[in-house]
Amino acid sequence: MSFSVSCKSLTDVHHFLQRLTNYFTSRSYAALYQVMFYLPIYFQSIHGQSAVTSGVNTLPFLAFFALGAMVSGGAIGKTRYTQPYELAGALIMTAGMALIYILDVDSPKAKYIGAEVLFGFGIGLCNQVPMTAVQGFSIPDEVASATGIMVSKY
Repeated sequence: MSFSVSCKSLTDVHHFLQRLTNYFTSRSYAALYQVMFYLPIYFQSIHGQSAVTSGVNTLPFLAFFALGAMVSGGAIGKTRYTQPYELAGALIMTAGMALIYILDVDSPKAKYIGAEVLFGFGIGLCNQVPMTAVQGFSIPDEVASATGIMVSKY
């Protein structure tokens, strides 16, 4: 019994992973803005916190978002690969969003901070990858126009 792998099957797997990664990355923008908008409202309306306290409780999400963006930017700069970071970030983001989804009225502080950390790091890991790729892989003369096209597309 012999096993063989054709080039077509490897190409199909590659295209599937590309499409899956593009799907999750495009959804990460929607998830980012939903959480940025509704998380402070959750803290204020469900937990009865003031606007300042709600903003303070949103800081773990924003801090780990920034950390994830720095990690992916540094890793892409060294490895020149983008898809593994997009896919890993999308999966971490999905797990974090699932934890945010199950938050309840009686959720302890550790539960929502943990969900924020996971979601923030995941979204930071994959959200800036398209812009990093466009600016990092373009020749210096075309960085401005490539960035403009990227910004106008999203």
